[in-house]
Amino acid sequence: MVKSFINRWLGNKNKVYLSLVVMLIILVVSLELFVHNSIFIQFVTSGVKEVAYTIEESQTTGYDIQGKTLTSSSTDALITFSEVNQPVMRIQINCINEVTDSDASSNLAYSTISSPSTYENLPFSIIADDAMVTFGTTVTLSEIQLSLTNKLNDTIVCENIVLNPAPRFRLNIARTPFYILIVLLSSMALSMLPEKVFTKLGDFLGKYAHWLFVIALVVIDFIYPIIVTWDSGHYLWLADMFKTNSLNTWDPIRNSLYPFSLHLIESIFGQNQKAFLIPMILAHSVFYLLSCEIVFRAIKPGSLKRLWISFAVFMFIALDPTIVGYYHTLLTEYVASVVAVMSCFVAFEFYISEIKSRKFYLSIAYFCLFVPLMWHVNNPT
Repeated sequence: MVKSFINRWLGNKNKVYLSLVVMLIILVVSLELFVHNSIFIQFVTSGVKEVAYTIEESQTTGYDIQGKTLTSSSTDALITFSEVNQPVMRIQINCINEVTDSDASSNLAYSTISSPSTYENLPFSIIADDAMVTFGTTVTLSEIQLSLTNKLNDTIVCENIVLNPAPRFRLNIARTPFYILIVLLSSMALSMLPEKVFTKLGDFLGKYAHWLFVIALVVIDFIYPIIVTWDSGHYLWLADMFKTNSLNTWDPIRNSLYPFSLHLIESIFGQNQKAFLIPMILAHSVFYLLSCEIVFRAIKPGSLKRLWISFAVFMFIALDPTIVGYYHTLLTEYVASVVAVMSCFVAFEFYISEIKSRKFYLSIAYFCLFVPLMWHVNNPT
């Protein structure tokens, strides 16, 4: 009996069974790569290079230097690295303030290639440990200014600073057996199903898998909070003008449709994070469904191929970190992206429609409506 079970398990060639097992393996590998090793993947795909700078390569003011030991002789001591000209994601500052009871503050100021005379500030701490300064995105730096302490006579041991320190791929030993156990138990359970069940399961998943993935997408989207940027605050300020009837102070470089939609959302759902997240999740779901539908219409796949298409679009398009980020940011990008994929869908329908047919004229009407409409969603500039 055991031998029969093992043969059925390891020798099962049912396409639905094999597809589900392979999808599970892809999910497990993706979880390890893109969740637990996201910084490593980001580094590999960004194309940035690790570059180290020693103190000898910098210009220092307000420090007495003896080898790798710096003693501050001024409250505004500064270390400057000029002509960096490097795209940077993170900076590791391998310096430690040895005065462990110091309440000194440290700061990194940087300018970019595009704005060499404008400096942004990022505070950090090197009390009893080195520091890692992370940028929200890749920034091409022109100059770096380090203020390691704002106290007199602080002693700092400084090895170097490293731009884009290369992270290591970490495979957790405790997680690996858990992953293997999930795959083994799931494949064993699936292998016990009769062929008729696989046939019905394949047909069901072919028809409804993309809706099941929508449910998963909604759950995932609710996990993450919305992101509010400076532009988001500006849009919210404009939205508030509809409530206070102060439209005479409107910012002329912003169009009105998106702020008005925010005003409607606040009026219906209230002014809270979940209120703004609901339309984002709806838009993200529509984005996913339309992306699937475009492929379905283009190649007219069978049940198993529909399952794979739904899975691939979910994993590698709908869950793309950039797309997930924009569908959680209070900006016009999430509106523009769903309209963009909707326009692709309408364009395909227009392409296959008969001239002067109902679909032909509806497609033309769509573009006549949405081209000027989207101009009023985004900035006129």
